Amino acid sequence: MIDLLLIEPNSGVRKTLERLLETSGYSIRGVTRGTDALRQISRQRPDLVLSEVTLPDTGGLELCLQLQLSGLPVLLMSSGVNEQLRRDTQGAGALELLSKPLSESLLLSRLAHHLNLPVPPAPRVLRPSNVLGSLMTRPGMLGAVRAALNPAPQAGSGESSTPQNPRLVGPDSEEYLVLEELGRPVPIALYRAFLKPLTQGHAAAPQRGPATLTAAPDRLSPGARSAEDRGAEAAELQCIQLEYPEHCLLLFRLPGETPTVLVCLLQNSSYASLVKYYLQSSDYVRL
Repeated sequence: MIDLLLIEPNSGVRKTLERLLETSGYSIRGVTRGTDALRQISRQRPDLVLSEVTLPDTGGLELCLQLQLSGLPVLLMSSGVNEQLRRDTQGAGALELLSKPLSESLLLSRLAHHLNLPVPPAPRVLRPSNVLGSLMTRPGMLGAVRAALNPAPQAGSGESSTPQNPRLVGPDSEEYLVLEELGRPVPIALYRAFLKPLTQGHAAAPQRGPATLTAAPDRLSPGARSAEDRGAEAAELQCIQLEYPEHCLLLFRLPGETPTVLVCLLQNSSYASLVKYYLQSSDYVRL
């Protein structure tokens, strides 16, 4: 089995990459600092080092230069890629510089290339017609639902454009049509109240039971800010994470003219970052 050493100071990104690489057949060791990486290398030499450029104790470029002395291949990654950094990366002897957020398919294909492994098949493009099926192959996924705001009746027709006998769910007077669902049924009561805050720009979703509400890019903090601040925050709301004792729910606002929500039922919250990263790197959601 191919042994990879991952150096990533961000714990969420590190855990996500560890899960991704493990499920792709790699043996992975993850550390946060360059000094920790050197200790790991002294114990067991990896086949390749995947490192963030910015580390808390040393520069990724300096570490790369040091590892070149022992002939270790190093693949660098950064969220601040520019032409100067690319030149510096080449000067440090790195195999390549990858831009964050990493595309899952790109990362796996570049690893395969540098390790002389068969290139994995390109994944299907995530579109509404196949996103749920793709998600259900991810670790920790139990069920998924895609729901859209029920179109209003056409003027003068008195009828809606939804199919006959649609399954509708929604808070208050807002109605959402369940377009698709796979896997374990997701109880409507767990997410009904959060559809409107996610798609209609409400800054505060109601708290139900033991759930904890989190929003990206900023945490929701109703009552702690002015109405103007809360309105600006709600305009950026892309995801709600609800944590219950026995499972976790992720609700994503999907891009498009019609308000649409993707609901993911997970075994627990430890899988949330992996699902978020997968959808974000696939350009299906923007967080």
